[in-house]
Amino acid sequence: MAHANTAIIARTAASLILLTVFLLPACSGSTSRAIPVPTAPEAALPENQWLSSGITDYRIRVTFDSVWHNQTYQSAIVDGKVQIESVTCIAVGVERDEPTGCKLRELDFAPFTVPDLFAIVGSRTQQPHDAACLTVEYDATYGFPRRIVYDCPGSHDEEASWIVEQFEVLR
Repeated sequence: MAHANTAIIARTAASLILLTVFLLPACSGSTSRAIPVPTAPEAALPENQWLSSGITDYRIRVTFDSVWHNQTYQSAIVDGKVQIESVTCIAVGVERDEPTGCKLRELDFAPFTVPDLFAIVGSRTQQPHDAACLTVEYDATYGFPRRIVYDCPGSHDEEASWIVEQFEVLR
């Protein structure tokens, strides 16, 4: 029995080593596209900049784009309440072949407020594999994520981006 357990442990360890050696480098991509996993203080800097701005009322237009879907949300956040002003989509991928074209979909984190954008970055930096595939550009004035791109070279159909097309402080 002990010999069988030892053999299972050895095979499992060998499998993990192979996964680490061959799969993780495939997702790291070129160093110019990937950001390192931020440490807690580094990750907090842009979010602290946003929080210290004191902005509570704003209008934002965010486009989510992937191989499978493209959808844009325009929202106003006033007194902590989200007012969706418009939602549009563009037929991409297989949607182009459907007779009805694109269909509006429920998306995670939609309608993409500034806290939602920070949550997307946070969710994609939990694992080193995901963080290595992530590129984030922050707004120089207010610190919110202006452009989030998730793309693992060597992987297929996982590409996604969230781009702030418009941002306006309301008061």
